[in-house]
Amino acid sequence: MDFKILSLNSRGFTQPFRDHLFHNLFFDADIFCFQETQMSNPSFFRCFAEKWRGSCFWSPSLGQQGGVMTCFSDSFDYEFVQWKRDTSGRVVSVAIKVNNYCINIVNIYAPTNLTERKVFFGNLHEFFLPSDAIVIAGDFNCYEYQTDKTGGNLSCAKYLANFRSTFHLIDAWHRLNPRSRQCTWFNSDFSIGSRLDKNFCFSESFFLCIQM
Repeated sequence: MDFKILSLNSRGFTQPFRDHLFHNLFFDADIFCFQETQMSNPSFFRCFAEKWRGSCFWSPSLGQQGGVMTCFSDSFDYEFVQWKRDTSGRVVSVAIKVNNYCINIVNIYAPTNLTERKVFFGNLHEFFLPSDAIVIAGDFNCYEYQTDKTGGNLSCAKYLANFRSTFHLIDAWHRLNPRSRQCTWFNSDFSIGSRLDKNFCFSESFFLCIQM
């Protein structure tokens, strides 16, 4: 069982971004997790899904904030089981079967506000679907390890560590690169950076079977 997941904060599903997506990324992954689409119009999603050709699942943004969408490549061999979403444009949870193995893909865009983010991770389990394995991909808007931050003040998210521990999840990139430093977000002058985008999964043996 091999498949590839691409997770990307789009910072707005603008026309140039969509053109780049279809011309450059369409065949590079099996599952695409997009965050911050900033799209709330149902007609947009219907048009996008028709052009995409594969299956798409979304949670519309609230105005110009949030919005998440999970898309599956038309060439990916899987069976759809069920899906669930929130009403705030922050969670899309999809359960699929690959070789009779049920996997729950949870695409998230966590709040930037600390208080709201703690509540978000405290309630995220409500969107977990029955499955043999779970993958949480997206923009967590916080970091857990000291190596996840460069510049500025350090503020590791203990609530994220507690969440991961409670549900026996593994930070895939950190497990494979325990001494490395990587940032997925930088401020305007690149003096501060953080690894805010992550992929959590339920076991080491599982994440070695997928590419992220």
